[in-house]
Amino acid sequence: MAQEVAKIGNWDWNIIANILTWSDETYHHFGLKPKEIIPTFNTFEKFVHPDDRLRLKKAVELTI
Repeated sequence: MAQEVAKIGNWDWNIIANILTWSDETYHHFGLKPKEIIPTFNTFEKFVHPDDRLRLKKAVELTI
């Protein structure tokens, strides 16, 4: 309930399985109903502004 009130979400990423776990509020941020899709990094990347995708990929590469 706190995430809904604060309009924030959270997520967890299993890099090996490429599975993201999103809170219900995170789905709402992307205009989706909870559990409407199975989130993966590739799915998330589609929601990132095209101008920011290269920077996102480089940031991820630095962490792996």
